[in-house]
Amino acid sequence: MNYTLIAAENTTPTSAVAFVKDAFKNKDLAVLQELLHDHLLFILPNGLTETKASVMDNYRTGDTVMTSISASDYVFSCIDNTVIVSLYLELKGKYFDHIIEAKFRYMRVWELFGEAWKVIAGSGMLEAVN
Repeated sequence: MNYTLIAAENTTPTSAVAFVKDAFKNKDLAVLQELLHDHLLFILPNGLTETKASVMDNYRTGDTVMTSISASDYVFSCIDNTVIVSLYLELKGKYFDHIIEAKFRYMRVWELFGEAWKVIAGSGMLEAVN
């Protein structure tokens, strides 16, 4: 997918959310490059802080590989040109030497830049087990 197509189709928060999920699942670095803001900060479930550069490098080198991503329970909160999205992600894959197969609650903060949405911040945590 090229940037022109992304920009044309990335006009709503819901389409942007679907694009980023698919890009992570398919290791589509070109789409991630466009959807992640250059100054992105993301807090991983283990407490580590990632930047766009580290996320891209982890996918490029194969240190992060997602074999399955399933999303559910979306909650959107819109504030001017910013949208906060909370969702569950069931992930299967690996992060460095750690196998991942769990359900997480993620929050991503999107901001509209021109006509395209970009992730500017986010965090994830392991789903609580009752």
